[in-house]
Amino acid sequence: MSTHTEPYAANVATFKDFEKYGYARNAVNCYGKKELMKSEKLTAFEKKTNTFHTVLDARWYMGRSSSASVLYCSVWITLRNGRSISGHGSAGGGGYDKYSAAFDDAVTSAGIILESSVHGYGEGPMHIAMTAIAKAAGYGRLQQTIS
Repeated sequence: MSTHTEPYAANVATFKDFEKYGYARNAVNCYGKKELMKSEKLTAFEKKTNTFHTVLDARWYMGRSSSASVLYCSVWITLRNGRSISGHGSAGGGGYDKYSAAFDDAVTSAGIILESSVHGYGEGPMHIAMTAIAKAAGYGRLQQTIS
């Protein structure tokens, strides 16, 4: 798995015009249908109100068959204004990091534009993209953690 982070160290996320195009809500919870391979959440802590916010919830699934090769990712994002968006993506084949590829596909599906695509570049760039998404969602000044 690649951990290369340049030029991703300064990734920027922007959202499409939700007022014009609507809020994307197309994530798929595959629990029970596919095997959960990995789950990560970006949480922000608001000191003033002593509140934790789950900003981004990403889950990766794969079919249960021994020949399954497609990795699916769903993301749920809560914006600071209380609205939510979600997206679903997938990655198949080989020779690259499928987790970051499926994640990149899912955030694109949710209406998020990353300045630097993380498609296939590994966990480091993907985590930097998560932080950029949290900033664009309005949580940039809060302490954040990915777990």
